Amino acid sequence: MKIIQTFWSGNKQNILDSSYGWYNPMFHIMGWVLSSNLLSKLYNKVELYTDKKGYELLIKKLKLPYTKVHIILDELNIYDCDLWALSKIHVYSLQKEPFLHIDGDVFVWDKFDKSLLESKLIVQNLESGTNYYRNKWNKLKEDLVFIPKEILEEESKSENIYAYNFGVFGGNDIEFIEKYTNLAFLFVNENMKALSSEKLIDFNVFFEQYLFFCLSNKKQSVSCFLNETYNDNEYVGFGDFKKVPKKKYLHLIGHYKRDLDVCQQMARQLLIEFPKEYLKVLKVFDLNEYNTFNTIFSLNKNLSGYKMYSSFYGSLSLQIKFDKTKQILIKQYSYSSQDINTTFISNKSIGLPT
Repeated sequence: MKIIQTFWSGNKQNILDSSYGWYNPMFHIMGWVLSSNLLSKLYNKVELYTDKKGYELLIKKLKLPYTKVHIILDELNIYDCDLWALSKIHVYSLQKEPFLHIDGDVFVWDKFDKSLLESKLIVQNLESGTNYYRNKWNKLKEDLVFIPKEILEEESKSENIYAYNFGVFGGNDIEFIEKYTNLAFLFVNENMKALSSEKLIDFNVFFEQYLFFCLSNKKQSVSCFLNETYNDNEYVGFGDFKKVPKKKYLHLIGHYKRDLDVCQQMARQLLIEFPKEYLKVLKVFDLNEYNTFNTIFSLNKNLSGYKMYSSFYGSLSLQIKFDKTKQILIKQYSYSSQDINTTFISNKSIGLPT
């Protein structure tokens, strides 16, 4: 099955100045680097759909390991960047063969089961709406001029709001997915002028995940990667990098991307598994102006010492590098020596990227 990811810059002037819902822009980019590299270890073919700005950063500068890149998302720049889910829906609509889409804030350490990949429709899990979803939907409805009949029918049957989380999404029923994506775009286009800018970001979950549930409920077979049903604001443990490698799947849903501790755990995981890629991210950002939160290549909290220290580090032998990295991980990140010995096993130099 085809594995794909979507990166839309939203026509922002500079990707490195935009956090895209993360604690800061640097962690956003580190997340993409970790997610894509983990997938490339598991699958021989992983494709990216992006725009020109995404291509310049992710491919030309960071050289992320995608086997094919489609630069087609600039055509969405007529839409507000807060409609972030629209880029994914557009990419779903372009697929002509079975596929599995993985969000850029999803981290996977094991292949998906073959039985799951053979399913007609695939999602991460079922969500049960609390007052959190209900309040957002009620406010949105005040302004909507068009609501698909499938949503209205579902509302007439149940007071509860259910949706499917799209951390992963795809399947083999391309015909149904095309029907869904066409309706999602209609839902958005008919309401573009009616919604205020403050409500656009809340619209995403309803034209993407809620609509799909209403359209597929009791009519189509939907397979969930995670069998548990989660309340919309109670995804406990989805950002716990401390349990990797025992945990094989993490998804930094909502508040996890804005949590400094979780973001630092994620950055540490990138350092341990892909040290060269970690360095590439630091190189992309101007560390003299950017707060890196004392990442390991800062020198005595003096960010201007980055180049001097990293050059020194790059000149060390492999054995010294490994020992030095162990010391830093133990001191700054509370890793045990046993954790590092079992996780950080590499025969490659981790000097500065070329």
